[in-house]
Amino acid sequence: MRQNTTPRKHLLVVASVWPHVNGSFEAANVVTHSILSGLVAADVFHISFCYVNSCAAIIPKQAEPELEQLRMSGVTFLEPLILTKPSSLIRRPFSFIKALLFKPESILFGYGAGNSLSKRASGDIDAVLTIWSELGLNAACTVGKKRFAYHGNPDHKVLSAQYEVMRLAGIKPHAIKAILNRLRQNILIKLVERGHLRILRRYTFVSNVAANDASYYSLKGINSFYLQNMWPMLPPDNWETLRDQLESINSGKIIGNVGNLSATGNSLGFIALCKEILPKLEQLLPSKSYRVHIFGGREPKPFLKPLLTNPSILIRGFVDDLNIEILSAPVFLISNNHHEFKVGHTRFLHAWSTGACVVAFSDCRDAMPEIEHGYNALLGDTAQEVAQLVAQALSDRHLRRRIGRGGIETLQMKFNPSSVTNTLINNLLIPELNIV
Repeated sequence: MRQNTTPRKHLLVVASVWPHVNGSFEAANVVTHSILSGLVAADVFHISFCYVNSCAAIIPKQAEPELEQLRMSGVTFLEPLILTKPSSLIRRPFSFIKALLFKPESILFGYGAGNSLSKRASGDIDAVLTIWSELGLNAACTVGKKRFAYHGNPDHKVLSAQYEVMRLAGIKPHAIKAILNRLRQNILIKLVERGHLRILRRYTFVSNVAANDASYYSLKGINSFYLQNMWPMLPPDNWETLRDQLESINSGKIIGNVGNLSATGNSLGFIALCKEILPKLEQLLPSKSYRVHIFGGREPKPFLKPLLTNPSILIRGFVDDLNIEILSAPVFLISNNHHEFKVGHTRFLHAWSTGACVVAFSDCRDAMPEIEHGYNALLGDTAQEVAQLVAQALSDRHLRRRIGRGGIETLQMKFNPSSVTNTLINNLLIPELNIV
């Protein structure tokens, strides 16, 4: 830790989740807590935190001890900013015309809320940092101070993927309506993209957890950097022995999902799993010799529920100890990133933190180039190859342990919170804030 000889800068941190690790099923909570803890440990900022969301600011009971610890460490928690979602653009024709002709960023939810953010911090801030929050990013872009972002998926990319989910799920309107829908979707996607990029150009930098998205931003003239994701946990020292014991009684257990079951990326993952991977796996393994376990909150999209009735799938929802569930599964299957929506996933990090044998599509490397076939994951280009790798891993303990060890090493070297947060502070924040 370096000595401060100048007054601390006041950094406002904005996120749409409460920062906590214990009892969290959402990666955003874990990442936000890790960054706040790292900022506190760096001892160079006075830190305020503002929760910005359209949902009520209810603090989960399991989060309270960690929030109190952050308060005791010096983090000031501001009054939450709860924003009301606007009505559909179809019902706001003048807003649509304004966005189309003059100000595309005005249609993005949260844009223009900068004054409300500044008032909560009494206007006495030097900079604002948004963490994994589209709403926070849009709101903070009009704060009259230096702006930084540790960001995830581009807004228009998510919107395009939502339409892709419906198309791949087989939801097709009649011919004329389909043409009109497609035209409307294309216009809206382009409008959101223009608005999103205009907002990002207001930021001093935008670091992104996906290498492909960071490159896209750079090509569009944004000061953007690839900055790895992070995960604060490592497996117990006896993880191999523990896995041997647990896997022996769960020899056909496959983790198929952890996280929000209604999320766009997971929806696409379910389509790849049910329509492509499972049919291939059924040709390779005896019936009833394996089960794919699905963990996470919320409900899958209604039109995807019929896919998930496959007898090989077991939807578990929330469980008391997710880490034990992962430790007891010989294979951790990641079916995301097979389609056009290619993004970074913390589930790789979560899996590595338990020494899991990860099987995934090769396209995952577009977002996370640290993933290496044969070292920390088994990667297939096609559903057939992925299914074959699952079958191989289920029958080969030595292969699973080798991949597990590679994952732990990668997690420690590339994705540990201290290293990533120090990069955020030392290479990006501190020079821009002229803290010497």
